[in-house]
Amino acid sequence: MGRTKDDAIGEAFDKVARIMNLPYPGGPKIDKLSKEGEANIELPKTHTDGLNFSFSGIKTAVINTNHNKKDIKKEDICASFQTAVTNELIENTRKAIDQYGFKKVALAGGVSANSYIRAEFQKLRRRKKHRNLLSRYKTMYRQCGNDRKCSLL
Repeated sequence: MGRTKDDAIGEAFDKVARIMNLPYPGGPKIDKLSKEGEANIELPKTHTDGLNFSFSGIKTAVINTNHNKKDIKKEDICASFQTAVTNELIENTRKAIDQYGFKKVALAGGVSANSYIRAEFQKLRRRKKHRNLLSRYKTMYRQCGNDRKCSLL
């Protein structure tokens, strides 16, 4: 169906966090800081074939922005990055639902603990009028700070 062509989304979160001197794993801290910022930095939209993902271009743009523009707030970088990668996830998920007629979608792995990503998937669920597993397994997502712990559940 679709796969990542380069960095996995969690890996992109971790690399962005590292260049901004945030702790590992980067996802929880980016999620928290993004709530205090605005997604006001234009980042590239990736163009992949089919339902594939590519996060390296977004990650590289964030790294370059962080190095070249010292007056930008860390919170805004986090919000902009999180929004850009979430848009990629939502777009490809929407395409898969339309193309294959899925009635349920499960969001799993460490990144599924991200509050913005979960909220955007809930919006997609309401727009598509499909149930998904997000609301049913809320407590599980609190446990998914990293893929290893999530896969043990």
